[in-house]
Amino acid sequence: MFLSPIPTIRQILRQQTVKDLPLLPYTSMVTSCFVWIVYGIVQGQPQLWWTNSIELLLSVYYFVEFTNYAPKAARTLPGSVHAHLQFCTGVGSMTLLGLGLVAWVTAGDAAAWEATTSTLLGNLTVILTIVTFASPLVATKVVLATQSSDSIPWPFTLAAFVNCILWIIVGVIELRDYYVALPAMIGVVLCTIQICLKVWYRKDTTTTNTNTANTSFSSSSLQHRDMPYPLLGALRQVVMLGNIPDDNPNTDNHKFHNYQPPSSSPSSLYHHPSSYIDVTEDEEERPLK
Repeated sequence: MFLSPIPTIRQILRQQTVKDLPLLPYTSMVTSCFVWIVYGIVQGQPQLWWTNSIELLLSVYYFVEFTNYAPKAARTLPGSVHAHLQFCTGVGSMTLLGLGLVAWVTAGDAAAWEATTSTLLGNLTVILTIVTFASPLVATKVVLATQSSDSIPWPFTLAAFVNCILWIIVGVIELRDYYVALPAMIGVVLCTIQICLKVWYRKDTTTTNTNTANTSFSSSSLQHRDMPYPLLGALRQVVMLGNIPDDNPNTDNHKFHNYQPPSSSPSSLYHHPSSYIDVTEDEEERPLK
């Protein structure tokens, strides 16, 4: 599921705009993965914490890349980028603070610690997971107003649907964990609604392809915004299959994009191999001095 946003991120990097796409899916992915990691560690379930560790790294990359090209505030985000950052930091801080408080209250009582943390983290993971699956629905108002489902990320919705079915199987049969199976069941319902909206309000792809055929371009001709950390920059290279321009001004790629034509004087134009000069009849008959 957490590889599904890659086509959307590639589209954002090519177009250098997020259009009406929501930020909430990536915000909820970051917070949900963090809490699932803590829950998996506390419950001693490595299949939960190590998978979500990888997903957390990807989610942070998606979040940063999206905010690079998102407006500071928009109704489709919804809210502002700053509010989403506050939400992420708030959920992380409150989770760790809550664990510390529970550890202090239940000091020396392992049974009370396990029961309290299981309930606290389990309920939080259920809420955040449901928010993740429901997050594309924040664009429902835009979909109905524009009669277009472009603001619903299709790869994310399909992957979330399949992911929910798989986690229902794992939660019910293998783990027998209510906190794993319940959000997945609700997620199936939410994803089904998104799929119906996506199919019902889909655009005519033939018309879209015809209109954009003459405006296609390579991502290597764009100057993308810098990533704050080398690891996130490396993830961008992987997502774009290495097709990212080099920001080093000494490289040939940079020189090509910043090429300045030579001076317009006749001598410089004559000596430039890619230039041509129209010679008039008077200049042809002019005697050499």
